[in-house]
Amino acid sequence: MKNIGRLAAIAMCALAAGASSAQAMTFEVSKQLEGLKFTETSHLPKALPASASKNDCDGMTIDAETPAGKLLESTGWGVTGEAPLGDYTAVSFSGSFKAGDGAVCTIQNGAIGIFDGKSLVALLSQGKSGGDAIGSILALDGGSIRVLTGEETPYPEGDVHAIYDGFTLGGVAEADQVCGGKGTVPNVYGFSIDKARLKILKDGWKPLPLGSAKDGPLPGDREHGLVKAGVTEVQFCAGTGLANCEFDYTGPAGKLAINTIGEEEFPQVMGYGMQCTK
Repeated sequence: MKNIGRLAAIAMCALAAGASSAQAMTFEVSKQLEGLKFTETSHLPKALPASASKNDCDGMTIDAETPAGKLLESTGWGVTGEAPLGDYTAVSFSGSFKAGDGAVCTIQNGAIGIFDGKSLVALLSQGKSGGDAIGSILALDGGSIRVLTGEETPYPEGDVHAIYDGFTLGGVAEADQVCGGKGTVPNVYGFSIDKARLKILKDGWKPLPLGSAKDGPLPGDREHGLVKAGVTEVQFCAGTGLANCEFDYTGPAGKLAINTIGEEEFPQVMGYGMQCTK
């Protein structure tokens, strides 16, 4: 009987240890992104007094739709993005928005909360060693998210993936699956459009000629100059601000819009948008 009691006690200890280890989360951060860190926590941080500055940068925040995002809004934070992350919900938020010239803003003191419903389970934020400020997030096919900086012209810092017992933060993928795997978009962030389009065309996308976009302004000298230089898919360019341009492509997955900034002959890619075929 004593041996049975001891075996039962050992078994209970083993079960307790297993339950404890199952609750602990695993976090992995690639070396090039060590300026950012994960923290396992259920404590929702208190909004900074500077959170009121979001009123000066309306275009940088969104109206939260998830329970987690609405919880952050209700406590005074400015919500900048929401996206599924595996079985969880990721919400990017900030405590400081700085308005600049020309309606351009930067995001400071940003972080990403990872929630199970309305319960916070982890935070991704800047570490003591610095790193670029977190601005917002984008949803990726497959349940991962892309982390964007809070600068005037946001660029991707890395991708967060859910694993069976936690989360990993690594570099931006070489290509994104889009529209449920019907197509791929190569990583062309930071490329000039003349070089970016070569990778895009190689992935099976076809350029849509100037004038295909119905909601853009009438083409001007810059658009015609790009067409003359061989970039026939330019749709429109802004004459002010960051000199944004849009370049459109079509493929089996749908319509791909590449967005650029800069006044150079061949502007630099800053992001893309997808309109998936139904």
